[in-house]
Amino acid sequence: MGRQYYQRINCAEKGKIVKYFMTCQGQAYHQIKGRKIYLLLDYDGTLVPIASKPDLAVLPPKTRAILRKLAHYPRCVLAIISGRSLENIKKMVKIPKIIYAGNHGLEVDYQGIYQKIIPPDDFPAVLKKLYVSLRQKMKDIKGILIEHKGMTLSVHYRLAAGKQRLKARHIFFAVIKPYQARQQVTVTTGKMVLEIRPPLKWGKGDFVKWLIKKGAPHRRKPVVFYFGDDRTDEEAFKALKRRGYAILIGRHKRSAADYYLKNPAEVSKVLERIEHSLEA
Repeated sequence: MGRQYYQRINCAEKGKIVKYFMTCQGQAYHQIKGRKIYLLLDYDGTLVPIASKPDLAVLPPKTRAILRKLAHYPRCVLAIISGRSLENIKKMVKIPKIIYAGNHGLEVDYQGIYQKIIPPDDFPAVLKKLYVSLRQKMKDIKGILIEHKGMTLSVHYRLAAGKQRLKARHIFFAVIKPYQARQQVTVTTGKMVLEIRPPLKWGKGDFVKWLIKKGAPHRRKPVVFYFGDDRTDEEAFKALKRRGYAILIGRHKRSAADYYLKNPAEVSKVLERIEHSLEA
């Protein structure tokens, strides 16, 4: 992926990065004038607050209305990039003619064209075995939700009690250990979730690079925004390092993002300002 797809952006004076995005947003909106922009957004924890159960993380009507407006601008590429399955994230957002990436970019609806990263032949069977085994071994732990998402599998333990969370993690890693040893799976962790993926070198960062490279050329280099809140978004932050607006939702001691916003409500405000800038 060549660097020509990104514009180097620094909204701070004298080369010093200003971490809180709200302190330098004016320059970001000025950058948008006459340029193609990419708005790339995670869902849970970014567009909506983290919920106790995935189905409860409902997109606020105001945020959906802003996204609908943004989707109508020809020079705005809007993509929702989620760890949810493609079918589920489309169901939650319900906005036609935008780009959806499910399972961290493993499956994509590119404005009506379905694309998928093909896993190894044995992976579906491996994932099914793990799903059955984990359900059986964790059946007595209250508050555990095991979600088979077609191409990945997630174990949510947010609702479990403290000691039960540790027990669930212990069972999880014991079950997957032989599969990891044979390099049949990849494991990632997030906010109160453990996830099993195919053994492929492909994540949100790879998807972001692919998406921008795939885009039609524009007379000026695009301005890229990526909003995310979890460890899986760090891959995308690294892909955009100082060549776009990599914005972390919430604050963490360690992140590849250059800027942060406090919560999904601030994300909605920023999207609204971007829409106003495009309209102007």
